[in-house]
Amino acid sequence: MISRFDYSNLKEFQVKHRLLEPSKNIVQAFISNISFPKTLDELYFYATEHGSFNIEDVLCEKTVVWTSPKWAKIGDTVFFMHSKTSKSIITSLRTQLYKEKNDLLQEEYHILMDWINRGLDLYGRYGGKIFAIGKVIGAPEHISDSDNNYEDASFYHWGSRIYSNIEVFVLEKPIDISDFNDFIFVSRQSGITPVFGKEYIRLKNLITSKNETPKQFKESVATPLPLTKINSENWLEITEEFRRSFMLESQFRSYYVDYLLGIISDKKTIYKECRCIKKNKPDTFADNVIYINGKYIPVEVKLSITAEPNIKGQVENYCNTDEIYIDFKRNKKILPKEVYNENVIVVDTEDIYVFDIDKYDLKHILSLNKLSKLSDVQKLKAAIINELIQ
Repeated sequence: MISRFDYSNLKEFQVKHRLLEPSKNIVQAFISNISFPKTLDELYFYATEHGSFNIEDVLCEKTVVWTSPKWAKIGDTVFFMHSKTSKSIITSLRTQLYKEKNDLLQEEYHILMDWINRGLDLYGRYGGKIFAIGKVIGAPEHISDSDNNYEDASFYHWGSRIYSNIEVFVLEKPIDISDFNDFIFVSRQSGITPVFGKEYIRLKNLITSKNETPKQFKESVATPLPLTKINSENWLEITEEFRRSFMLESQFRSYYVDYLLGIISDKKTIYKECRCIKKNKPDTFADNVIYINGKYIPVEVKLSITAEPNIKGQVENYCNTDEIYIDFKRNKKILPKEVYNENVIVVDTEDIYVFDIDKYDLKHILSLNKLSKLSDVQKLKAAIINELIQ
């Protein structure tokens, strides 16, 4: 959820993402459960600074910058819902406002009461309902409050600072939670509820049976990631179609990156959770270390580097080390002369990069969309080596 922030600093965010559609319209999906401001101070902030409720942002904007899970990919589906619990929050705030009336300026009291009534009206129409669907059109990115140039952003009630650019389609007939709570449990602990496989199809069919919706949504499918079918012989073929469906870094490492590194590395062993040691610095752990072109190099694996608050700061910990334990149990370590000590390979579900600490730059090497056969991986290896020896 941002919308209605100062968008002047978000234009670059909206245009710099890779607008690549997933093949065969295979998507993942999540419910974005929009709550009501939790305190009178936050409500007053919405009234006097933000200028609208979050639900109104979705209803009024064709495109919003909104909180999303780190695993969201371009083309994924968002179900916008006004939380069922908002009613109790609104009435509780109204009771609190009555009690504090004498402690407030008359103008403040009337503003707050008007906005409580406005919230109740919105709840009457949309409370406990999915009222819009969205399509993710920008990869998730971590945006701090300071990035928004909005000093009061801390008033917002959600904790996540990961956002995606999302295209919105408002439903003519909202779908009440009573129509789908027998097969989807909407999380009360998080504003985001993943929707998988057959549950997605059922919810999609429910929505399309009552609403005219975009063609992309009607034709979308949510095929479960076939992890049990992935092996060393077919990993590239299967993950070419399903790579963007990895929701956990551990899945992505096990079923894609390990196979990829096995081809790139000049040694069979792919070292994992390698302890990086620097004098006067806390120890850090690189996801992997591989051996390529005569030296070792650390590897960092992420679902999306744009969703990381400080990816360069993370990987610089693996550079200029005094030693790296590649097998701590066997006391096997490597020294600076054995390592590309200024570099780290970084992989996410879209691209592969090489970090250079001297330039403090994350150099894009290749889109993983370009890898469809083993000879492509060999070309990737050559490109990485070329970057390392420059």
